[in-house]
Amino acid sequence: MSQEILIPLVIAVIAGVFLYKNVNVAVYKAHIEDYDEFEFFKQYSMIVETYVEEIIQDLQSENPRKYILNHSSDSSYLIEFLKENKRTLNFFQTELSKSKSIEEIQANLFDMLSKIDDELNNRFQNGKTLASQLKETLQNEYQKLKNP
Repeated sequence: MSQEILIPLVIAVIAGVFLYKNVNVAVYKAHIEDYDEFEFFKQYSMIVETYVEEIIQDLQSENPRKYILNHSSDSSYLIEFLKENKRTLNFFQTELSKSKSIEEIQANLFDMLSKIDDELNNRFQNGKTLASQLKETLQNEYQKLKNP
């Protein structure tokens, strides 16, 4: 081989190795960041689930203390609605949730929380206050998880 071919070939091999190493590092970091995001939403889903369970328990008790329905509201519908949301929250806590992107999980979670907010506003006595309190509590819990 002539020196004219050997020098560019060596430079190309060195550049290729350098690019290969950098790509592997970038992929590894992206994987770690995704894992952290999934772990974050898993933890947050567990927190939201406890508040949803609190509402269900209160509705199922003989004398609801905090979540008192309007006269026209159906408790069985609301209990089933909340249980369905708990199942979704449980999904976010499993490995299967990793089949969805972080953006899909965020969108689904936001949509669910919006629907719960609407139900609290429309179906409970002092619904606006209850919805506002729950929203504030969940925002505080979100911030605690984001900034420990």
